[in-house]
Amino acid sequence: MSVNPVDVKVRRSSPPKGIGVLGFDAAGAMRGIGGEISLFRPGDAKR
Repeated sequence: MSVNPVDVKVRRSSPPKGIGVLGFDAAGAMRGIGGEISLFRPGDAKR
């Protein structure tokens, strides 16, 4: 587990409200995209 700069800013900007989970990281593969999307394609993987 790690804490990135965004996590620190989110934590500082609002008081804790019970149990919270910090982190904006994600993993997976694109299953589909909308018509306006040009950066990603179906099947692209995020690790």
